[in-house]
Amino acid sequence: MRHAGHMAGSRGQDWRAVEQHIGSARFEQPDNIGHAAAAEQTPEDYFHREWVRWMFTLAVEELRRRCYESGRGVHFQLFERYDLRDDQNVSYASLASEFDLPPATVNNYLAAVRREFRRVVLEKLREITATDEEFRTEARSLLGVDVK
Repeated sequence: MRHAGHMAGSRGQDWRAVEQHIGSARFEQPDNIGHAAAAEQTPEDYFHREWVRWMFTLAVEELRRRCYESGRGVHFQLFERYDLRDDQNVSYASLASEFDLPPATVNNYLAAVRREFRRVVLEKLREITATDEEFRTEARSLLGVDVK
């Protein structure tokens, strides 16, 4: 995820934490993981990275479904292009031009879909945690925020 630094000023810490986790647990295929790097990981680190990848994969798929079912497919396409792909050439301006939208609309659509993504992540997390304390601990670990 290439936009962490670029957009840090326009988003809250919760999104930067999500973006860092997505970037670090990027939807890599096992073939992309070097043997040396894998050998240096503890089993706990490996499990955590895979768990984060799994959580975000579930959340992205649910977000995709919701966006398309509610007629907000463009919102998801913008999110996918800007936040999920590693394309150094994409910008709000290039997306605005490509999707024939004003730049402010691109900004608003991305802000809305990012909020929805966070909600989906928290919903998925709520489904798999047994207690409120576990939910809060995992949300803090995953998103870097305190939730109620």
